[in-house]
Amino acid sequence: MPVMPMVDRRYLPETKAPRGLPTPSGWLHALGVSTVVAAGWVMWQRYLRYVATEPPRASTDDGVWFGWVAATLMTVLTLYGVRRGTFLPLRWQPLLYRLRSGSLQAWMWLHVYLSLLCALAIGCHIGWRVKGGLFYWLLMGSIVVAFLSGLFGVIAYTLLRELLTRREGQPLFADTLRLHRLWLARVAAHLRDGKSFAESLGAVEQERRETDGKAQVAAWLYELAHLLAKLRRTPPEFVREMERLVLAMQQAEDNERQWERWKAAAVDKLALLLETAPEGMVGLLVKLQRHLSVELTLHVLMRGWIVVHALAAIIAFVLVIAHIVAAFYW
Repeated sequence: MPVMPMVDRRYLPETKAPRGLPTPSGWLHALGVSTVVAAGWVMWQRYLRYVATEPPRASTDDGVWFGWVAATLMTVLTLYGVRRGTFLPLRWQPLLYRLRSGSLQAWMWLHVYLSLLCALAIGCHIGWRVKGGLFYWLLMGSIVVAFLSGLFGVIAYTLLRELLTRREGQPLFADTLRLHRLWLARVAAHLRDGKSFAESLGAVEQERRETDGKAQVAAWLYELAHLLAKLRRTPPEFVREMERLVLAMQQAEDNERQWERWKAAAVDKLALLLETAPEGMVGLLVKLQRHLSVELTLHVLMRGWIVVHALAAIIAFVLVIAHIVAAFYW
């Protein structure tokens, strides 16, 4: 029985993690939640004892203690390189990447858990009231912006992992989404002119052949099958069959006749799926286009939020240092 060669990683279908012991990401979530609950309970109990004896003020012994806890957490969060080993020597960092240290999403949520603890410490430090002049309002404003922008970033990243284009646990890149949207728009335009799906795809392929090449055509066909299958909730056998056809296209790239034969089989499979759609062939492609546009917008927002978050965090960190110096010397 012949052995099937390895499929290019671009064409692999989505696979589920094996069940068993908790994953490293699960341990990170458990660590974050347990730390917030335990440390938050200790801080809140101390705050309740503190306010029961005197009005809350940042200059009291308890107020200063909460301030140091908040400053320490802010320092850790500001220097916290998400899964990059900020506190490790450079020569040790490759080892960190080889370890099964959890997903980027789990490390980002651990960052959020520590931020919640920091917010609690800040609230206890100031007695949950902002008093003072412009400096203190700028300080609190930058902290709030840093917290909200960071929370938005983690939620947006989580949504990207759960949306239509998620494959192998990660969303497609923005450049791939743009290419898909371009191809879909051109194919839909040819379909509206009365051409069949195969003729429309052939016309677009001729337009894009010099730019994209055969490998990109094969990748686009497989990814389109994957997206349509998720959109239509098609059984996984359809995607596996498309994987087999695309693999055959890969192997026949140097044989034009064989490549065209396997491509025609893959296109027929896709055409059958499109023809059975309740909204019609063009309607389903337009619906997929809209999904891609939404996810592309999320990608753009993901690039912008990190700038806002980083600037707000740095401003807050600098103002906290100035606040500590002013509290000690003035």
